[in-house]
Amino acid sequence: MKRTKGLVISWYFPPINSSEGLCTFKLLKNSKFTYDVYTQKNNKDWSYDTDETKLVSKNIKTIFSSSFDTNSWVKEGISKLNDKIDDYDFIMSRSMAPESHEIALELKRKNPNILWVASFGDPIANNPYEKFWYHDSPYTVKGKGVIEQSLRYVLSPKRVLKNLIWQYRNKTYKRKFTRFYKDKKLQDSVLNECDIIIFNNKYQMKYMLEGYPEKIIKKGIILPHGYDKSFYENKRKSISKDKFKISYLGHLDKIRTPRNFLCALERLKAKKRDLYNMLEIEIYGNMDDEDKVYIVDSNICDIVKFKKPVKYFDSLSIMQNSDLLLLIDANLGLYIPDNIFYAAKLADYIGSGSNILGITMLGGASSDIIREIGGVVSSHSTEDIYNNLVMILEKKIELHTLDKYNKYDIITISNNFDKIILDKVQNTCGGKNE
Repeated sequence: MKRTKGLVISWYFPPINSSEGLCTFKLLKNSKFTYDVYTQKNNKDWSYDTDETKLVSKNIKTIFSSSFDTNSWVKEGISKLNDKIDDYDFIMSRSMAPESHEIALELKRKNPNILWVASFGDPIANNPYEKFWYHDSPYTVKGKGVIEQSLRYVLSPKRVLKNLIWQYRNKTYKRKFTRFYKDKKLQDSVLNECDIIIFNNKYQMKYMLEGYPEKIIKKGIILPHGYDKSFYENKRKSISKDKFKISYLGHLDKIRTPRNFLCALERLKAKKRDLYNMLEIEIYGNMDDEDKVYIVDSNICDIVKFKKPVKYFDSLSIMQNSDLLLLIDANLGLYIPDNIFYAAKLADYIGSGSNILGITMLGGASSDIIREIGGVVSSHSTEDIYNNLVMILEKKIELHTLDKYNKYDIITISNNFDKIILDKVQNTCGGKNE
């Protein structure tokens, strides 16, 4: 019996340091199969702009495209991979970016007997995160609650009308409709023609499959993001007793914003200066310029330090040697009742063993996981964040080193993936590996 071999199509993959690429690498590295990965290394948009040359594995061979943009990457991939399709027992396309599914879709149509696994980090169509951009977000975060801001927008029909007129005059409405139609058509085709659909949490699966027929729903499986325990140092270093260190690692922007957390710190400085002085806060990655200015204007830059992105293994060391890790999700309550996004860094947070404070929607993927492992969940409300910080610093909430849950160990997840694929390959695709 020859070893099962997969073709993976992923715009992001090491050495580029990106969330999607890291998730894909960890899954494949701990699989018992061999893989060719079609990717690129010329475009680092939506990455952490660092190279991860240590992320290599004997069972993975990378096929690098010469393209710099997704359109060329798709054309090159279809041309380059179709002639080699008989070398593989299955193909798996990863998103984001959705263009990886475009390549797999064309390969499947040319080779209908190949097993196709479509893996999703974000929806292609009707992405609630993107609605903030498409719909010209009805509020700009200034430290106020989402309910107050959204009500002011909803109760102002003039503002809505002016926005629609502006969009029409600038022809943005037509562009948005065209984009929506294209995304919906691609997502429908992918879900209909692939053989297995991977989601990283149940909320994402429910959201994306709602309204689709039963034959598509049955294809769905859940494989969460996982941590790789071999990536961490054996022991946590001694953490300073003088300061309580909170670390955030990852991407922040106008939507996934730390503003209410910063407002809570400002309030803490005004009301409980002794607790405020205990804190040391480091934010690594990207942040919107308005939030950077807010740190200075609110006079909290004495404890809040914004730092550039770091290499992946350095980020894991920082996680291990923090008193508390901060997770910030986008507040999407205007568009969805529960958070459908499971941030990949949350899995790495779990693997570090440090405790977690999650600022997130109270229903959804992140809040479920953080409660499950014994972390602290806060809403996006400044008041709620402030109260949680006070209780943590006054030790009214017990923090402890988290156990490394096997459920999120990538070895467990990769083993489950292998079983699902092997069963499908042997029973529905002619047993090519025999």
